[in-house]
Amino acid sequence: MTTVAAGRAGGVSTTMVTRAAERRDVGAVGGLLVELFTQAALGRPDLFRLPQADDPGERAALARYVTERLDAAAEKLIVAEAAGVVLGFVHVLVEQVPDGPSPPYRRAVMEGWILHIAVGAQHRRRGVGRALDAAARAWARTQGASALGLQAWSYNREALGFFVRLGYEVRSARLFGAC
Repeated sequence: MTTVAAGRAGGVSTTMVTRAAERRDVGAVGGLLVELFTQAALGRPDLFRLPQADDPGERAALARYVTERLDAAAEKLIVAEAAGVVLGFVHVLVEQVPDGPSPPYRRAVMEGWILHIAVGAQHRRRGVGRALDAAARAWARTQGASALGLQAWSYNREALGFFVRLGYEVRSARLFGAC
């Protein structure tokens, strides 16, 4: 657990911490994923559908997905919380990229990837995302990663600006066209 920042909420002093997600966080992380993918469906309706948060089958599938991530060795779910409330989470993966046999020029490297990062709408612009990024970088380093990457969709200008302010840079671009 890492103490990140102190602040005031409702007149009460609170401390935000980042920590490994636990089973008790499955619902909160699932709710943040619904929020994240609602935004994704609005930005890229060709790729994502709106979550059906009221559908029991979809809620169960989402809970299974989050629970499976808790037990994955090469992945980590980290939450930021204050006063027992989950404010946001980050999902990080570390993988070994082997030397490339075809072509043989790719160097072997351990890379970290942020697969998902979400901060509840009511908790944004308070340092939560910055704290989650710092926790993701720290965990990836302990796993041997030399760099941390992520994919941000072009429709999400706010996120793109946020990650640039954190020091991320564009190293490649994926371009798409109609078939």
